[in-house]
Amino acid sequence: MPTFSSELNNLFTSTLYTYAQKKSVDQMYKGSVLLQKMKSKGMVKPADGGAHIREPLRTGQSPIYSIDYRESVQLLPKEILTAAIYDWRIIVAPLLLYEWELDLNTGSAKVLNLMQERMDEVTQALRENINQQLFADGTGNSGKDIIGLAKIVAATGTSLGGVSTTDVSTWFSYTDTTSETVGFNAISEAISEQSYDSEPDLIICPINLWTTLHNSLPAQARYIDQTVAQWGFSNFTVRGKMPVVADRHCPAGTIYILTTDHLKLRYHPKRNFTPRGFVDVPNMLATANIFTFAGNMTCNSRRTQGVLTGKTA
Repeated sequence: MPTFSSELNNLFTSTLYTYAQKKSVDQMYKGSVLLQKMKSKGMVKPADGGAHIREPLRTGQSPIYSIDYRESVQLLPKEILTAAIYDWRIIVAPLLLYEWELDLNTGSAKVLNLMQERMDEVTQALRENINQQLFADGTGNSGKDIIGLAKIVAATGTSLGGVSTTDVSTWFSYTDTTSETVGFNAISEAISEQSYDSEPDLIICPINLWTTLHNSLPAQARYIDQTVAQWGFSNFTVRGKMPVVADRHCPAGTIYILTTDHLKLRYHPKRNFTPRGFVDVPNMLATANIFTFAGNMTCNSRRTQGVLTGKTA
């Protein structure tokens, strides 16, 4: 006798599985301007399987020196740490259906509608949860959350990916902890200090700081990034090209000035919010499908990232 899970798996065809996975990923991006920006830069990438995620560093510390034209090139032995190592973090999004609910929705069309409603609930919760983790430090849920900006964008003395400033002297971010009213001078200084091989391309702050900055600009100087606007995020630009966006998950008084060329979301090719298939829940009149993600947020150049704290509106 077929089980409820086998009947649902027959109904939930490979086409629907693909649609469900794509929708869960799309919803995750839609809730985060950071992920949208990283995706547009090609910085959402699969990571090869292994015990850890390996991220090659961009530190600007390869041995470079000048010589006289009569000198031979010295291949100086120098130990250079070439990669940061990040742990895999796993996120699950369960979709639960009770058999009684299925009994009340007899017929393929009604069952599909019910699954669609539950999928919408799951993806909305997923979007909120991921965005919260993006601004945290990875210690949430007993250290099982993905690493976020609070860990990646930090001052000297903080390690990341098994690398410290003892290993790589440039392995820290620009920080400004001055308590003051928010203004463009501090932001402009941070941009200049962080600009190496590329400039920052995204600035994120709380809603109240964004409003203060936005209102301080003359109307004729409020230029916007059209691409970011099309993603659904209100913005204005600094230096004519760097979008400033508000996010309610950004910590109070904090402004992140990011170079997304050096930030990535790495995921396992088999675990990119992939549905596992419906299975019967033991000792319950229910069936469940679990969407799983395995990966982490990584950085290969901390000196190109910056954070301002202690700012008030």
